Amino acid sequence: MREKFTAITLEDLRKQGTSFDECDFQSCNWASTDLTNMHFAECTFTDCDLSMAEVNQCTFQDVSFDSSKLLGVHFERCKQMLLEFQFSNCQLDYACFYGMKVSHLIATNCSFREADFATAHFAKAQFLNCDFTLAQFDNTFLEFADMTNSYGMTMDLNENYLRGAKVSKEALEGLVATFQLNVV
Repeated sequence: MREKFTAITLEDLRKQGTSFDECDFQSCNWASTDLTNMHFAECTFTDCDLSMAEVNQCTFQDVSFDSSKLLGVHFERCKQMLLEFQFSNCQLDYACFYGMKVSHLIATNCSFREADFATAHFAKAQFLNCDFTLAQFDNTFLEFADMTNSYGMTMDLNENYLRGAKVSKEALEGLVATFQLNVV
């Protein structure tokens, strides 16, 4: 049976431990809190704010975020093993995924404005209808990624790996910008 936590403070949550499996978190405000060494597996976060939270050595395994804020979160500081994320209608502006290798990621209707994806590995990830305005892609591996209806992407195709990726026609202008072509 899934345990539910609504508007719980991080201090009260820590009284129950640091490892949470099959839990639902609703309306939790953990902005600028320290989640170091915490473990979340098969958990959902709905209408939560984890903006600027410290996630050093935190485990996110098969975790879903819905309508949540994760502004400026440095996901690259998480434990890298078995990372699995699902984001829906979330704000991940200024988030950092630098150098990460994520085995499973689905993001739908999310904002990744000015997020850092440099040297990250997101093969077969799904970024559906996401905003990548001013996001940084440098040696990013997006082979077979589905970026359908995503927009705002600007990246050098010579320095990123997109073989087999799906992108919308609207995204082409940002993808070929380094070639100084006029897309009409």
